[in-house]
Amino acid sequence: MNRNGHLVLWKLYCAYPRVHAAYVCYFFVHFTCSNSNTHTQILLIRSGSFAGAVFENKKGSMLCHKTFRRYTTRRKQGGSQSRRDNSGGPKPRSAGAMLRRHNETEFAREMNELLCENEEWVRALSSCSHIFLSCPRPMTHLLVGGPKDNTPFLRGDSRIRRVPFIVHKPTLQEAQRAYRTLMTVRVR
Repeated sequence: MNRNGHLVLWKLYCAYPRVHAAYVCYFFVHFTCSNSNTHTQILLIRSGSFAGAVFENKKGSMLCHKTFRRYTTRRKQGGSQSRRDNSGGPKPRSAGAMLRRHNETEFAREMNELLCENEEWVRALSSCSHIFLSCPRPMTHLLVGGPKDNTPFLRGDSRIRRVPFIVHKPTLQEAQRAYRTLMTVRVR
């Protein structure tokens, strides 16, 4: 962010000392003061559900989006099948457990295929100035890794940020809500 962006942020803070959600204010000032022809990506991942969208900052319009789901959680018991398998003891050998294990690998493969091999998404990702990610910590290895890992993003990528508020079930509507919330400044 340039010096003028910090100056605008400081003036806004001095004028309204009770600025609600200062992180939102920072991103808003950054986007309006810098090159506004950039794109922002929102990725929401939760227990076998994926929602991703790329937005154009200048118009606020959505360039591309994708949502999909896989059956990976243990019904009525919560948690993923891989967590149950790694908890110790013998692995369950039921048909449901094998189906959930298969769906976890397919979920990771489908997500990686979308973000790494789909031409539209690769083009949109290369022009993104910020990538907001909302996923549980144990699942970040599917998206962020080292140069030898087969992941869409490298560890230490300065564009990647966590979504700084609670995100509900990953849907297209929730991705749009997250984008609107990140791009809005609320003053009380």
